[in-house]
Amino acid sequence: MSTPVDTQLLTDVTEAARRRAGWYGRTYLKETAALLGDLPEADQRHGVAPDEWDNVANLAGAAADVLWRQDKYHKTTETAAAMLALLQHVENALAANWGADAEHPEEWMLALPHIDTSPVMGCNGDAQLVITIDGTGGWLLTMSDPAHGRMTRVNTVYAPFDAAGAAEVAVQVNRDPSNPLPR
Repeated sequence: MSTPVDTQLLTDVTEAARRRAGWYGRTYLKETAALLGDLPEADQRHGVAPDEWDNVANLAGAAADVLWRQDKYHKTTETAAAMLALLQHVENALAANWGADAEHPEEWMLALPHIDTSPVMGCNGDAQLVITIDGTGGWLLTMSDPAHGRMTRVNTVYAPFDAAGAAEVAVQVNRDPSNPLPR
């Protein structure tokens, strides 16, 4: 992004994103703040008072969703090898906290091993946190519960399909290994 981001807008956008489903990575938060920073000019041209938006929409949250859905930001990865490379990038970034024992139950999944600080999840407390990359749906945090033999989608991580986005996914999971789920 070439223009500086207003700190207060970034704070507002971050707060709005916390109230939405999923977790928004830094890339989308900054882009959303920049988009909202451009609105006052358009508001002025059209005679719209800034507080009018509050009467009809959660503008910051909606702007974050729009940017995520745009083709410019929500690109599908072009090859299977590219998707696997991004998942490997996440695995490497998590190795310091989670160890090198991650598993790949399916090609696009990274199941994190249980460590001392792993969250207690699932029926018997032994469910694993699994990071999945979906070429059309994004980065997903899921839970694999052996008691049920199935995966449960926990949350979406809104981050780009590139090395920077993979790093944002790792930051989210590493921020608190005892509670890596967004909220």
